[in-house]
Amino acid sequence: MLLNEQGIEKKFKLSSLKWCLSSGEPLPAATYNEFKQRFDAEIFDCLGQMEIHIFLASWRGSPVKPGSMGKHFTGLHFPTHRRTTMEVTGTYTFKASRAVVWDLLTKRDFLEKVIPGCNELKEVEPDNFKVNIELGLAGIKGKYEGKVRLTDKDHPNRYKMFVEGSGKPGFIKAEGLLEFTEPQPGATLLSYRGQFQAGGLIASIGQRMLDGAAKLMIKQFFKSMEEQIPKS
Repeated sequence: MLLNEQGIEKKFKLSSLKWCLSSGEPLPAATYNEFKQRFDAEIFDCLGQMEIHIFLASWRGSPVKPGSMGKHFTGLHFPTHRRTTMEVTGTYTFKASRAVVWDLLTKRDFLEKVIPGCNELKEVEPDNFKVNIELGLAGIKGKYEGKVRLTDKDHPNRYKMFVEGSGKPGFIKAEGLLEFTEPQPGATLLSYRGQFQAGGLIASIGQRMLDGAAKLMIKQFFKSMEEQIPKS
């Protein structure tokens, strides 16, 4: 620490620095005042994230207020081009016949109830829907508008589902093949495999956390299905 070194201000001329930025927690006023008195340089409190290259600090030329991160600016957009893609696979067993599970998973009103965060699912043409979703992925919450499509339907064996949405936190895309088998009467084994992709700010949380969030969403999807399927 510079302030712990006696006489160091005589060795270095820090007043020539254009910027002196703090890191982490705001500095106490006493630290700021001593630094300015000894080195004739002001410290601008700074809060930043290296992962997404966003920094907030007191504006140069404005009065520095110790312990403050500076003034609030609205309307600023920080674009990020990061994206993360991951593979998802798994199975889920339902206590209902394959015909029942297939029928429910191709109905608009049922899908609207079980898609995580879905506020509205509107059918614009057969097997094509407009969706409004509100999600919180690893602490980053936002609203997304997008589409849901069902394709390559092979009743009652399999079909493909595509989900995509975009909003202020970035975008999300998911596609997967859903296969339905009936290992025993009155039970359905649903197998899925596909990809989940996220881009923009939400991709900055990292592969590991995003992978956990994707698995949680899939679990919520099937759990909600189980709760909605009529009891036989």
